[in-house]
Amino acid sequence: MKSSYLNPKIEYSNLLNEDDMCLEWHALYEDEQNDIWQIYMIHIAKASPYAGVFEEVAERILDSLTPESKEIILTIKNTACRLNRKVPGINVCRAVIEGKVKTYSDFLAYESQNKTEGIILWKP
Repeated sequence: MKSSYLNPKIEYSNLLNEDDMCLEWHALYEDEQNDIWQIYMIHIAKASPYAGVFEEVAERILDSLTPESKEIILTIKNTACRLNRKVPGINVCRAVIEGKVKTYSDFLAYESQNKTEGIILWKP
């Protein structure tokens, strides 16, 4: 049986001496439809100024989602993936929850007006 994962790769970064004080692992693989799947795992040191921040963001996003907004987020992310565009999930969540974005085209317009760089600390 042929493996459904082509070109798997794991990346590791030791950022304990950086501002975010974390260890990162990125698992990437390509499926038979040529879609790239990414799993990011981050361990943040307790002394980091970001310790607990992302857990709170995730909880607040979950509390803000409706079945419709979940579907819109997944549709936008899937469209970006099909177009080989890397889009941070938090940017999509922000556009849908805060910007009331409904389509990928709307997302592109929202994104052009709301540029982000580095660690994104938005919360709904």
